[in-house]
Amino acid sequence: MGKHFHIPAPKRRLLPWVQRARAKGRSFVLLCTLVALLAIYPYVDRPGEPQEYGLRALTALVMLAAVYAVSQRRRSLVFALLLLLPAMFHNWLQPQSSFYWLMILGMVGGALFYLYTAGSVLAYVLRGSEITDDKVYGAINAYLLFGFAFASVYVLIDKLMPSSFVIYTGDEARTVLTNSEMLYFSFCTLTTTGFGDIAPRTHAAQSVAILESVGGVLYVAVIIARLVAGVHQRATEAAEDAEAEEISETGEG
Repeated sequence: MGKHFHIPAPKRRLLPWVQRARAKGRSFVLLCTLVALLAIYPYVDRPGEPQEYGLRALTALVMLAAVYAVSQRRRSLVFALLLLLPAMFHNWLQPQSSFYWLMILGMVGGALFYLYTAGSVLAYVLRGSEITDDKVYGAINAYLLFGFAFASVYVLIDKLMPSSFVIYTGDEARTVLTNSEMLYFSFCTLTTTGFGDIAPRTHAAQSVAILESVGGVLYVAVIIARLVAGVHQRATEAAEDAEAEEISETGEG
């Protein structure tokens, strides 16, 4: 009988930068996509122009990275995937939809998706006492995701109540804002920067802006305190272990 030779299948190799990103953890992958989206958003938010599709593709990549970041727990993964459907609809199909309430549903889904993934990432950061690099990246991700979530809420408010915001550009003022301008206003509010060029006009918009500004301040104070306490605890435990080991070696000697 002839011998059968087994030829092993070629191993799939990821690109070097993809391998490095995966090695740093799920949170690092999400952080890279969020920073990339924030960096290019103002330049490609041009409705009706070709670069708009690049913006939607990168936004979809951020959403997938967010799902990947919360996929450590099955329940979180299931809820994230359920919310991903309307969020993707809002990202790709909403501008072409002629059904008003279908657009509203997509906006609500997008806002809920960002809120849920931000909350899930934050829960992961606060879980346990050990502070790792992945948790530090996660704390940054949660902060940025909250900024995207509130931007989605502002877009929804402006759709339900037109002219809820006003932007001052030089000597002119207009009440129709682009998505990138809403995102800009959201992060100005979250960080309490307050340049004053965009202002909420309706009670609903003002209430959400208050919640975001207060939440942004509390987030930084509480999370930094939590991370510092975790690092201090890890350093204290390491020092105690080293001291106990030294005492043990001295006793044996």
